[in-house]
Amino acid sequence: MKEVERATPKDDARAMMKAAVFLVHKGIKDKVVSVFKAALELLKYVLQDFVPTYKLTKGDVTFAVEKTLPKLLIKIGNTATRNRDEARNFILEMTHFTDVQPLHIVPLECVKPFKVNLAPRLALCRMELIEKMYQDLGLDNSGFITENVMTFCTQALKHHSGSVREVAERIIISLYKAVGEPVKSYLPPDDDKTRKNTLYRQLFEAFDKIDGKPSKQELKKQQASEESNKAAEIEALQAQLQQLKDMGASVKPPGDTAGKNTGKGNLKSNQKDKKKAPAKKVAPKGVKKPTKASEEDDTSTLFNIDKTCIFCGEKDNAFTEEGLDIHYWKSCPMLKRCANCKQVVEIASLSDHLTTECDSKADFAKCPRCTEALPKSEYDQHIKDKTCNPAETSKSHCPLCHENHTQGEEEWKTHLMGKTGCKHNPRRIAHLNKQPTGAKGKGVGKPVGVKAKGIR
Repeated sequence: MKEVERATPKDDARAMMKAAVFLVHKGIKDKVVSVFKAALELLKYVLQDFVPTYKLTKGDVTFAVEKTLPKLLIKIGNTATRNRDEARNFILEMTHFTDVQPLHIVPLECVKPFKVNLAPRLALCRMELIEKMYQDLGLDNSGFITENVMTFCTQALKHHSGSVREVAERIIISLYKAVGEPVKSYLPPDDDKTRKNTLYRQLFEAFDKIDGKPSKQELKKQQASEESNKAAEIEALQAQLQQLKDMGASVKPPGDTAGKNTGKGNLKSNQKDKKKAPAKKVAPKGVKKPTKASEEDDTSTLFNIDKTCIFCGEKDNAFTEEGLDIHYWKSCPMLKRCANCKQVVEIASLSDHLTTECDSKADFAKCPRCTEALPKSEYDQHIKDKTCNPAETSKSHCPLCHENHTQGEEEWKTHLMGKTGCKHNPRRIAHLNKQPTGAKGKGVGKPVGVKAKGIR
């Protein structure tokens, strides 16, 4: 063929090419390695040199590829490793031939579905060939499209060989990374029934991972963890509520002069005592203790005064004993959880708590200039810098925003709860945005003896 003159008529050249293709077809089926390699060399010459030299048509190229490629696809499953590798490498090389690549013949021929009972070795080699070809060519103008690749792979998923199915899974996952959701339309619906099948469960979990979603297993673990945490939280709240009940049993009714500091551990207020209604007389020592029934009445009264929070004045029908406990613990804007001992204390008395009551009080010291509690590791530098906002004798000092404001209970409420109040109180915004279920009460005195340690 190399000796044929360039002036040879196109029909004669075409006839010569068809004769060469016939020889290639015979040589590919030959078991002798040297004959097989010679057939591949001849086919390469025809497609790379003979066709462009004699300006043969696309139809001639298609004829040559369609006559030889099916035999090469069978050869890639040959038991002889050399024959198998030679056939595979030639197919991949032929894909990039100048006159072959634009026609997309090779990818379209390779991606035709095979029967589910195809020999495992041949099926696996075919899958690996497609995987490599897809990695090299991608989807853009290559002959591969979502439809033909997924049709090929879904058929391969039904093959009895696990190795074949694994390669099909890899190709599908790679395709999903490229095109996303359209891949799922070729698979069974993503539901619990489908996910019982290990094969599809692995695929859909891989899709979820690509999409950044947690897998169903991870969701179940999260739900179990959340339920466990919730149960533990409820148990802790119930224990704290019981502590409050125990403390409430020995507390004076709210009619007594409320708002005073009555000992270590109390929820405190820095405001001046306000005048209250005449208090009930307290029985002197030696008088018989109140009955259990009266103690329970006092406790009920303590937590259920018009279902109103005694600190911020918020009313809510959900403010039962447990409801108030949760409100104190999570959302009351007048209170704050100590970061060290986890007790709930009034913000107004946070500095006193840190230096006198907290489990970590040994780690804190009070600045004489701003009166705030500081970690001892920062105390010396703080004193040296003298950059803090000095506290004023006639005013209250906020430990959150470090600003001074007018003394008094209502002034503390305005500062910690108001629209223009403390910008460093994280509960303030949530409180302002909350849709109240009832009117906010005012002037509800704090019952004596409600301790910070009772709420965690």
